[in-house]
Amino acid sequence: EELESTINEALDWLDETPDADLEDLEDKKKEVEQIANPIMKDLYQQAPQGGAEDDFDFGDDE
Repeated sequence: EELESTINEALDWLDETPDADLEDLEDKKKEVEQIANPIMKDLYQQAPQGGAEDDFDFGDDE
């Protein structure tokens, strides 16, 4: 919920600030990353071990 809100706010800011310079864009990116990175890290840590390769049978084994 917090991540979605942060992303929506950033998208609104981008829509309202089409003439933002690189520094402003980088600052906004850092703001989003401060919220998103810990959440994404937690999600990855909760994911089951193994990769997608182990989870799906694509029928291409010979």
